[in-house]
Amino acid sequence: MHLYSLVIKRKNDYNENVEKAGNDMIDRLDIHGFTKAEAKLALDRFLKQVPTSIHEVVIIHGYHGGTRLKTFVRKGYQHPRLLRTMVNMNPGETIFVLK
Repeated sequence: MHLYSLVIKRKNDYNENVEKAGNDMIDRLDIHGFTKAEAKLALDRFLKQVPTSIHEVVIIHGYHGGTRLKTFVRKGYQHPRLLRTMVNMNPGETIFVLK
């Protein structure tokens, strides 16, 4: 499983961390502290870059600072590759299942 993490700290600040761990890949995007508009831009950019071989990504939105981002990620965000969202065991994360 390859672990490929792409963390976007702010709209144009990218930090890639690639770690090999097997056949599958897991992508993570951290949007803590983003506005809804910044989160949409980051999600759009992120999903555009995710290889088509990846079918699940984890979106880290947090939950202590309110539910605005969590609600947007789980119910309001739309993208052509997004098949469905799944609630994670961690309330500050949402799993995107991709086409």
